[in-house]
Amino acid sequence: MKNLKRSRTELASFLRNKRESLSPESVGLPHIRCRRTPGLRREEIAALAGVGVTWYTWLEQGREIGVSATFLDSLSKVLKLNVAERRHLYLLVHMREPFETGQTWCLVSPLIKRIMNDLSPHLTYVLNLHWDVLAFNQPADEIFHFSQFQGEQRNFLWLLFTCEHYHKLFCHWERDAYRLLASFRRDYVLRLKIVISMIL
Repeated sequence: MKNLKRSRTELASFLRNKRESLSPESVGLPHIRCRRTPGLRREEIAALAGVGVTWYTWLEQGREIGVSATFLDSLSKVLKLNVAERRHLYLLVHMREPFETGQTWCLVSPLIKRIMNDLSPHLTYVLNLHWDVLAFNQPADEIFHFSQFQGEQRNFLWLLFTCEHYHKLFCHWERDAYRLLASFRRDYVLRLKIVISMIL
């Protein structure tokens, strides 16, 4: 409990210091004379990161709120964090290091990519056990629009429930979504069993 409280205090100080170190000009905002406080305002950071000012204010105050990795990455860009600072932000908020899409276990081998291309015009895509879309061919992209999404958003389950295009894509969306969610749970449990067996 003490560690968690200390992390929130450190998070509040870290975000405030980074915000105050940035000038409006450095993030593409017009220069405003006679600012009462140094750096950017909270509402400016919130607008640039694409969240409500109350939400960002709570985060900077160290309140216990849940934030996504997508938001943390967006905030990292707005605050112009380097690699070490981004890692520090993740550790303070999520108590873990950021997920890096470049990890080798997420890469698809050239052989698989060649097979996928050879299967054209049939649509083909590769998912991991978290249903992240690791690779896809052109026919699959024409149907599912994978290339329009980056990073954590390129997850089949996330797209299924949040993207309007996917709601229209499935004629019986509710039934199909329920079936696919059940399949995801099965894959997730399988992954958990593998990890547990490795530990034991």
